[in-house]
Amino acid sequence: MPAVFPDIDAVVERLRLKSTNANPIPPDLTNAITAWRQGAISRIETFYCEQPIAAATVSYEFTPMAKTPSYTPPYFPLRGITELKEVLREEAGFTAFTSLQSSDFGVAKGAIVKRNGFEPSKTYLALLHVGYEEIPPEIIEIFFEMITVRHKESNFATASRLGISNISESLAGTNVMTTFRNMHENWQERLARFRPLPV
Repeated sequence: MPAVFPDIDAVVERLRLKSTNANPIPPDLTNAITAWRQGAISRIETFYCEQPIAAATVSYEFTPMAKTPSYTPPYFPLRGITELKEVLREEAGFTAFTSLQSSDFGVAKGAIVKRNGFEPSKTYLALLHVGYEEIPPEIIEIFFEMITVRHKESNFATASRLGISNISESLAGTNVMTTFRNMHENWQERLARFRPLPV
């Protein structure tokens, strides 16, 4: 699996849109797909999972409430730590800190560990490696589902269903009702296991 979300070409293929040199996808649809793709990534990472999904490096500041040998940041998976600093003082926009030796800290079982533990009421700044090196297939599937729903609710779809919760039509003398499911709760439930535990 990829370390990044699928690109626009993969989205176009998934939406089963035809594109040839003689008949390329119109620029306004390409722009819409780009926005849907970015919107799906943002929604997954900020709303549903509340953390980066694709591998990333983040700066994380924390202050333990009690002396502890380890500290669990709100990121999962926590793949590594490059740097750990102890903030000495902050005044007038200036921060003084001391960098700890790399042999004095590390990652174990999803937590930052420090030789001699973390002191209460001291502030630490860590450079963490978080997210998945290979995005789980279930997240990729939900990513595609989000874009597909946006496409079907757009003016680009053959029969836009924007704002329509169900349709009724007659097929061979029989009335058929189609109800469109709101996928929000489904996605929230399926992505819950990718959220970090609260600190």
